Amino acid sequence: MRKVLIVLIGLSVIGAIGCGAPSRSGPLLIDLNLPDSMNAVARANPDHHAKIQRILLEVRQWEPSSVPNWLKTEFGANEIEYMPLLKTSDPAKRYLAFTLDKTRYEVVLVEARTLWSDPKR
Repeated sequence: MRKVLIVLIGLSVIGAIGCGAPSRSGPLLIDLNLPDSMNAVARANPDHHAKIQRILLEVRQWEPSSVPNWLKTEFGANEIEYMPLLKTSDPAKRYLAFTLDKTRYEVVLVEARTLWSDPKR
């Protein structure tokens, strides 16, 4: 519960800071939920843009426990976080963060599979 609260507070701070505000001690941080952030990535780093597009397209096809290994081996990402957010929303949402080279990307995604929506369960 504490970890989820920290993530939610962090997302609030990130939203207040804006897209791509550099940290003095850490990597460049880009919130992919902000409008026009993908266009900015495409202009600044086309290689990262292509990787991110593929990640966002395919991440929901993977079991959540497999996502960190997939991102690391397929894209060279590190500092990977992929966790559900505790929200009273339908559909459920999931937080994804990863670092490519020295740039940190964060995004909140709609959960594709839940206990209630997954017909296999």
